[in-house]
Amino acid sequence: MKRPGLKAIVALAAAFTLTGARADVFLLNADFGGDTPSGNTGPAAIGQAGDFWNVYLRNDGFGNWRTAGIVNPMLLADGTMTSVSMTVLNCPGAWGAGAPNPMYNDYIYPFGGDGTISFTGLPGGLYDVYAYSADGNFELNVDDTSYGVRTSRDNAAGTNPVPWTEGRQYARYGNVLVGAGQDLVLTIRPGQDFYAIISGMQIVAVPEPASCALVGAGLLGVGLIRRRRSGRVG
Repeated sequence: MKRPGLKAIVALAAAFTLTGARADVFLLNADFGGDTPSGNTGPAAIGQAGDFWNVYLRNDGFGNWRTAGIVNPMLLADGTMTSVSMTVLNCPGAWGAGAPNPMYNDYIYPFGGDGTISFTGLPGGLYDVYAYSADGNFELNVDDTSYGVRTSRDNAAGTNPVPWTEGRQYARYGNVLVGAGQDLVLTIRPGQDFYAIISGMQIVAVPEPASCALVGAGLLGVGLIRRRRSGRVG
């Protein structure tokens, strides 16, 4: 039986890498906008070319600005249908930041108070959560468990290309544990400019330790084989 080559195993490892995460790792993208879809596809801080983004608009299609809306069901970045629903509350406002990326350019916000974005139906597991905002002030909860406050501040939103830097274009929550039947809720609070704004979100499943260990073992094995063949074993 032919042994897998180094390129094949490196490709497998890349599939489990969260920076540049693949859709088959379970990646959900959400793009928040005003009256028309931005048409955004592809990656932000994570993802790959052609990735699909679920769209939420503050306009209900009849000219009304929504204080409540739902996207159900959500699709993965590769277009696969899921059982996940997203509910947005108290975000009837919309505006633009002048950014070159379509998702990052427009945002929604409350006319007063806080907004919330809730996800139901996520499979149980660990997730990394990215919240995109040029002036972000967020708190993430899973049921009664708070993962704390994260912020982002971008004083040059028009930079092209967007550098996708944590704490600037987005806030990130790592290793968020979601149990079966639990809701993940992001609260959007006023930032430094007194508006609670959000442009987009990404939720990506964190690979299980066993999967990461398998990839690591494969890379180590290929390295040892090649060293032996070259006559270097120590």
